[in-house]
Amino acid sequence: MRAILIFWGLFCASLTYAQSFNFTQSPIMSDATATSITLSWKASKNATEGTIYWGNQPNNLTNTLSINPADSSFTIPNLSPATVYYIRLKLTHQSTVIQSDTQPYITSSTSSGEMKVYFNYSVNSSFSNGSIPEATSSTDLETNIVNQILAATSTIDICMYNVNRNTYIYALKQVASQGVTVRYIAESDRTNYSLHNNTLNFPVLYADASGIMHDKFLIIDRDLPEKATVVMGSYNFTNSNLYQGYNNMISIQDQSLAEIYTLEFEEMWGSSEDQPSLSTSRIGNAKTDNTPHTVFINGTKVESYFSPSDHTTSHIIDAIQTADTDLRFGLLAFTNNDLENAIFDLSIPVKGLIEEQYNGTETAQFQAKGFSIYDFEESGHFLHHKYGIVDAQSPDSDPILITGSHNWTYSAEKYNDENTLIIHDADIANIFLQEFEARWKTIVAIEKVNNHPQIRIYPNPARKIIHLQNNMTTLQTVSIINCLGKQMSQQVLQPNEQKTLDIRDFPEGIYFLLLSQNQGITASEKLLITH
Repeated sequence: MRAILIFWGLFCASLTYAQSFNFTQSPIMSDATATSITLSWKASKNATEGTIYWGNQPNNLTNTLSINPADSSFTIPNLSPATVYYIRLKLTHQSTVIQSDTQPYITSSTSSGEMKVYFNYSVNSSFSNGSIPEATSSTDLETNIVNQILAATSTIDICMYNVNRNTYIYALKQVASQGVTVRYIAESDRTNYSLHNNTLNFPVLYADASGIMHDKFLIIDRDLPEKATVVMGSYNFTNSNLYQGYNNMISIQDQSLAEIYTLEFEEMWGSSEDQPSLSTSRIGNAKTDNTPHTVFINGTKVESYFSPSDHTTSHIIDAIQTADTDLRFGLLAFTNNDLENAIFDLSIPVKGLIEEQYNGTETAQFQAKGFSIYDFEESGHFLHHKYGIVDAQSPDSDPILITGSHNWTYSAEKYNDENTLIIHDADIANIFLQEFEARWKTIVAIEKVNNHPQIRIYPNPARKIIHLQNNMTTLQTVSIINCLGKQMSQQVLQPNEQKTLDIRDFPEGIYFLLLSQNQGITASEKLLITH
């Protein structure tokens, strides 16, 4: 019996000792060039041996190199540009061996890396650091995308939730007739009017899964380093998205990113051939996490995630948690509690806009905790963006843009086909800051105390009603004055009170909002009323 106990004690001690050697941080790609990949990791103990295995197929890692076991990073040299490599790390501590999962990583490309941002409405250029968007009108946004389609010489792969703008289909038909290989994935549950009402000379796969195929991206000339481009964002090819919804697209000339998006596309397409394969197509929950998630584009770190396979929400949270000075976001929909809680945990200024038709998350919950987050309500328009901006005004604090098709919702995380980029670039973040501030102007802020607005009045312009919110713990009085100096309304707001005012009887025009206190008028802002 004593021998058994001694053996059991030694076994448990050995098991505990073995378990104490593990990866405390799995290998990540911390840098890359066109010919090398650098991995970094952390282990609970110093290794006594280390080996890196890699190859071009996940089940055929034909290359190996021994590494200095004392190191926590290693650079694999002599690689090819814009190429996916599958890599596994093995570490040994005395007799205990641990191995990382085999994961895909990608080298940088020799492409220009040029990034262009397109909006369909104007931005607030007073916030520019010198960076400007490529387009700020509906016409320019559409023209730029169509011109990129028409400039294709080899291939175009496109995932688009819905299309009723014939302009894009005509352009795709034209290049297909000139020998460009066009492959198209659409959502089966949308009208896709322009696909169904045109005779097509390219194949279309209609995605049918438990969620929706909500992607909006194009991959152009993926095999040509000097031309390979990914165009992605929030914009569907529809009339309402072009003229009523506020939207963005970003074009990135980079072959490595094009290769990442092609892996995703072909998983959904079911093959690498010109025609789709329904028997091997993976849509929605059938997809796997099979793409590299980090690419360095001219030294700029860009993260890429696809839903529902890649746990995108956790990576958006990681980006939000890096915020040192501020967070801004503009969203069609926000219903994800994990993202909501991540924002609640922040101790920095947060400004957010959520389309009032789809707010899901009550903005009052944020406002009750002191966050400047509001329903977006503007006559004739809706907010269709899905972006977040981290530390946009702090260039030394890793400014980040989060953008794509992914609404901050449970469905986007769990069911829908979505794509998201997290771009670590001060200029790109600044361009989106300009867009956000243009939309933020629909809310009137009167007078600030410690940079916190005392009164907010929205929407602006207004058509039928306006909301007045007292953000202070003291009584506030707001007067609405027309251009002739006549007082049209005076509202007394109790501490933290919100009121809704019917303005349908007010004539169209510009009005002035006056905040009055015991010491007199302290602020004046403009309000535009249209009917």
